[in-house]
Order: sequence, then C-alpha cells, then structure tokens
Amino acid sequence: MIQGIEQPAIIQIDNALRLRKYDGVHDFALEWYLDEETVYLVDGKRDPYTIERLGGMYRYLNNAGELYFIEVLENRTYKPIFSDGCKANTVIHYHALLSKAFKTAMKKKILRENPIEEVDHPKKNVYHATFYTVDEMLTLMEAFCEDPLDLPVQIAAYYGLRRSEVLGLKWDAIDFTRKTISIRHKVIEAEINGKFVPVGEDVLKTKSSFRTLPLIPEIEVLLLKEKEKQEMYRRLFKKSYCRDYLDYICVDQTGKLLQPNYVTEHFAWVIEKYDLKKIRFHDLRHTCASLLLSKGISMKQIQIWLGHSTFSTTADIYAHLDYSAQEESASAMTGMFARSDAAEASA
Repeated sequence: MIQGIEQPAIIQIDNALRLRKYDGVHDFALEWYLDEETVYLVDGKRDPYTIERLGGMYRYLNNAGELYFIEVLENRTYKPIFSDGCKANTVIHYHALLSKAFKTAMKKKILRENPIEEVDHPKKNVYHATFYTVDEMLTLMEAFCEDPLDLPVQIAAYYGLRRSEVLGLKWDAIDFTRKTISIRHKVIEAEINGKFVPVGEDVLKTKSSFRTLPLIPEIEVLLLKEKEKQEMYRRLFKKSYCRDYLDYICVDQTGKLLQPNYVTEHFAWVIEKYDLKKIRFHDLRHTCASLLLSKGISMKQIQIWLGHSTFSTTADIYAHLDYSAQEESASAMTGMFARSDAAEASA
C-alpha cells in the first residue's frame, strides 16, 4: 500500500468477493499450510507449517504493509478462499477479478504495483457436470408440480439458463406474437446495509449471454398460466401486493422477487424430501446440454443456446458426453490397420 493512505477494514471487490484486513487472527489458516502443495506454492518447499511459524509469517507480512484475506460469499457468509471446498476454478476466477481490481487501484494511485501478479493460481480442474436423464427429469418435475419453484425449474431445464438469468426474466422479454424469449437481465443477491436482498442488473456474465431463443410451446403455456395467476393474486391481496416487481416473471404470491438463495436452498430441500438423486439447481443447465447432445444437436448450437462465450467452454464441459462423436471415431478407426485381401495375397 502507498504510505500515508490507510485502507478500510473491508474492501468490496464485487457482490461475492471482498478483502478483509488482517486482525491478528490466523488460526483458521493453519489447515492450508499443512497442505504440502499449498506450502510449495508459497515457499518452494514441502515442509508443513506450525502455528508459531504461521503467526510469524503473518506478523512479518502485516508489518511490511497492510495485509488482507481474500474472502468469497457462500450461503450468505464470507469465507476465505480455498476453505470449505472452494475449488481451483473458483480461485482462478477470483484471481482474475482481483488482478483487475488492483490494476484499477494502481490507476487511482492507491497502489504502486499489482500484488496479484506475483501470485500463482492453481491449475484448472477438469470438470464433469452432474445431470439427470429424461426419466429422472420427469420425476423431478412431478416433485415440483404446484411448488413455488415449478416455473423456474421448468425454464432452467428447457433453456439451460443460469439461476440469475431465470430470476431476471421480465415479461417484456417474452414476445408471445413472434414466439421468442430474450435473456438480457439477471437477478443476483447482494448485501445492502447488512441485509441480503435481490438486485436486478442488465449486466450478464458475457456478451454471448445476451441471446434471443424460440419460445418453446410448453414454456409458453406455463408463462400464460403464471400471468393469470399473478393477476389473480394482485386482485386477492390488493394493497398488500408488492408492486415493485410487476415486470418480473419469477415472483412469490405477494409479488416479491424470489431470493436467489431461497431458490438454491428450497431446490435442495425438495430433492432431499423426495429422495431424488442429488443435484444443484445449476445442474439443470448441465442436464439441458446433455439431453440436447443426446438428440444429436451440435456442440456449436449448444454453445449458442447456453450463451457460452467460446466454443471451447462448451466443449470442455460436455465433450465427454458426446458419445455419437466417439462412435464416429470408432467407426473411422475400425479396420484402419487391417491388411486387404489383395495385399495379403501378394505378400
């Protein structure tokens, strides 16, 4: 940090990432430094730390400049990166965010250099998505019938939308005449004045996330029913009905936006209640992709459908599911090294 400029105790990077100033407490970090791979990244050696050695390191760093822990928001609680299963891919994502934040700090003369440039991030994980079969999806949809998440689950399953994209759908994104649905808005959860509230944004994950897709007949029927239902609740609750979110599709009976955290927790609760195979709400997106692949839809088309920024993103996640491509490869290799009858006769 630049001398003479004291930084705040909390520096918020985005809605789910912050820096928390070191307060002398570091016992929780000992677990990291008992891991040989982590120690190797720090010291180039594989000697696990003791609590005394760890304390000495943090005191030294804190005396050299203002020291911060990197924390991510999980289930409405901020936790240090790499704690409780924070995976390498997540760390890589936040590494990029921090690098961008520190570059901004340098431009504003808060920092002289970007410390994150000296930090090696872990190797990217090979990710294998969890997904349902058609039969499992039919059972899941039966479980959510008449449930508050019935419509969000159906939309996520048919379109492979992210949770934020499902909750961000507005009525003006549905063109019942041209039969299209446009993804151009999202709803996330943010901490405001100590409370977690849903917040709408017109900024999606990437430019490719903005997309207009055909309105699937099954979803059109559900949307029309939802429109009638919301009109009924407005008449029923009268002045008690919340009118702040009249343009949103995914609201509760009183007109309030569905909380992102509620979607995650309630989805998991229903899965457990009906003893279904454990998946996350986000895995409906993976299920959509896997079922499209099974129907012979090309990887490029799936990339556009899901709103991935690059073809490689789609291929990295789903290529192992494309069994038809493997069959084509096997067919091409069949007999590749077998001698022909004519060649054998002349030998």
